Amino acid sequence: MKFVHRDSDGSELAIVKLEKNFGNHYFIQQFCGDDNWEKVRAEAWIQLIQDAFNEAKRISADTIQFRLIERSDFVPITQKLKEWGFSKLQERIEYRRNLSELPKEEGTPIVWSALLSLESSSLKEAAELLSIVAEGDPNFDPQADALSELQADLNDSTLTTGTECIHIGCINGEAAAFIFAQVAPKNKWSRITYMGIAPKFRRKGLGKWVHRHGFEMMRNQGGLLYHGGTTTENLSMIHLFELHGCKVYRKMQEWKCKL
Repeated sequence: MKFVHRDSDGSELAIVKLEKNFGNHYFIQQFCGDDNWEKVRAEAWIQLIQDAFNEAKRISADTIQFRLIERSDFVPITQKLKEWGFSKLQERIEYRRNLSELPKEEGTPIVWSALLSLESSSLKEAAELLSIVAEGDPNFDPQADALSELQADLNDSTLTTGTECIHIGCINGEAAAFIFAQVAPKNKWSRITYMGIAPKFRRKGLGKWVHRHGFEMMRNQGGLLYHGGTTTENLSMIHLFELHGCKVYRKMQEWKCKL
């Protein structure tokens, strides 16, 4: 569901969307053109977010997650979030770079293969590997249903969702890495939805090769702009962004409310 704040000419100036994540869990997102942030007062954002929050309560959502973009005056928004029962989880930093400027993967020690199918059995195996490579990731809830989260991302109508989006990386025939990359065909915006390395294969310098394979996947799907991010505490991932010349795009705060 979309909630809109309009400019004086009736054009959409700021948007807040309430969307299902998986199961009965929802998330709220902010959208605003780079040139419009200064035009939107905190009060307008608060009203849009409150409208989305009230809708989530109306439909009896279990949880709501919200990524607050640190642009213009965001402090009044955080005060309202606390009043509504949200708790701050962590801070996030996001990066961007044109895919044409990112390195290729010549010399990689990892052998990659795409998911064989999107049948439930294949997705279940992929979800099991996802749970393994996500071990220790503060962004991944070990109690969460990895299969449901995977299916939710594969049901996104704005992004590519074929077998080419999920690759399994092997070393000496053993599954060592997982990567899930998607592209928005409409504007060629691209993301690595998730990437990870199994604990047994960590601290061996493989992270850069997994990241670079993601670049190839997005290019092969027609992507032009890579948009990625991580928590401010994930120093190893921040190092990869910096290693590959990605530039800071914005900072965010992640909040969550259990209804």
